[in-house]
Amino acid sequence: MYKEYWYVLVPVHCLTSVVWFGSFYYASTSGVDVIAILESLGVSETLINPVRDSSLGHIAIAYLLYKIATPARYTVTLGGTTLSIKYLEQWGYIKPMPSKAQLVQMYKDKKENIQEKIAEKKQDFQDRKQQLTDKKNTLLSDLKTKNETKPPPASASGVTENK
Repeated sequence: MYKEYWYVLVPVHCLTSVVWFGSFYYASTSGVDVIAILESLGVSETLINPVRDSSLGHIAIAYLLYKIATPARYTVTLGGTTLSIKYLEQWGYIKPMPSKAQLVQMYKDKKENIQEKIAEKKQDFQDRKQQLTDKKNTLLSDLKTKNETKPPPASASGVTENK
């Protein structure tokens, strides 16, 4: 689910985590004997003793409960994400994930499109290269013709030098 709908799962997880931790903190501060409840549920004394003797108090108890409730938290997150995806699809905010066959077809279409664009660019490059070659040949032939018809330059003094 994370691979396909991470953009829905992460906010749902953050929201549910805040609610879980807030609920546990509220229960701890409102006088509920959380330590006694944990002992009655059979939670290991190695987990409870550090919290009982901690100077952190309510935050430590809320964090302990938060960690103990991890399987339930993840279940609620997955359920909430599933419901959120369903409603977001109904309201048109996200599109349903295409099937594997649709994904394969989309890949093939995109690949063909890219190959066509590459072929067009290659042809444009070859056409431009040919135009430049033709222009170069025209300029060289014009220059050659001009040099052949032009008389040799006379010296400025009118006297030719012999060497």
